[in-house]
Amino acid sequence: MKKRTIMGGLAALFIVSCQSTIIIRDPDAVNIRYDEPSKKALRIAVDNGVFFSLPESLTEDFNTVEASLSCRRVTQPSWIKALSDYLSDFTMNPSLYGKFHVLEFKKGDTPSVQVQEDLDGARTLEIIYSKSETRSIIQTLTDIPCSTSSMEHIGKPLRAVYFQYPSFAEVQRALEQKDMKKKLARFEVNKDFFKFMADRLTIFRFSPELAFEMNAQGKSLLSSFSETVGAQMKQQPLKQLDYWLAEMTEIGFATQNFKIFTLKKDAELTNGMKIENAEKYSRRTDEFGIPTPFVSYSSERGDFRFSSITSFERCLGELRTKYKRFIAGSDSLNMDSRFFLYPGYQCKD
Repeated sequence: MKKRTIMGGLAALFIVSCQSTIIIRDPDAVNIRYDEPSKKALRIAVDNGVFFSLPESLTEDFNTVEASLSCRRVTQPSWIKALSDYLSDFTMNPSLYGKFHVLEFKKGDTPSVQVQEDLDGARTLEIIYSKSETRSIIQTLTDIPCSTSSMEHIGKPLRAVYFQYPSFAEVQRALEQKDMKKKLARFEVNKDFFKFMADRLTIFRFSPELAFEMNAQGKSLLSSFSETVGAQMKQQPLKQLDYWLAEMTEIGFATQNFKIFTLKKDAELTNGMKIENAEKYSRRTDEFGIPTPFVSYSSERGDFRFSSITSFERCLGELRTKYKRFIAGSDSLNMDSRFFLYPGYQCKD
């Protein structure tokens, strides 16, 4: 089977009636081998109670080389390799995880590292990265960033955009000045779900609301969610989620790359698969979105409600019947794999 690669993201793959050979894999048959070093590195972070703040704007930052809007080369999102490198270094220095609660990526003017501390002692390690550009002139056909043998680009401007991150040595220096982090109730969680995700190279997206928003009993949203989903997992195996995480990895990502899972606020308690930055999607400029499985919560009368795992699994099962894998050999379909899952799919609880 031919694999179609997307540089860091997936978009929707629509199957039309003329496709002759279509398969839908049984979730029970999923047997993908995720990159073991990456899985181990992410699991160590989870075991040490570290969360990751990954703003949606981060997923827009691709390294690109561009001759024109129709002639450009895009690599995987810059943060994926940066995070992979940091996790690898932390694995060699695991005691540093004892110095902070949250690792956050932020864009700034120059690469740097800062450690922010809340009034109650919650600590955030800020990885500040920057955008850079270079401009040159196309000299040879090998300089052209698209599949063409045309000489029309020779002598034309070439623009490269890339992102720079601070070194781990800078991270280490910033953390070594700090004492060990405090044990805080709002970060005390049931780790079962987060471990499940880490074993599939999927990062639970942290946001300030998850730790600061409290119910009437003073329990944080993060703690409430982890306990709820942890209990539901024992009754409802996550076969459909497991299937889609494997599918996203196999079709669109190298096995060492990371995916994101989101908990968002929604009074209707929707769940499913959303596309990051879908409103900015442009096939012409390769600005495709990232598929992100999600569940939601609402806050009513001093307590939290969450879309159920049963509903989430049912929704992803329905999605599996609507977006099907394809087998190579049907040249009549020149499908663009960036359309895989676009524009997403959601259900109500």
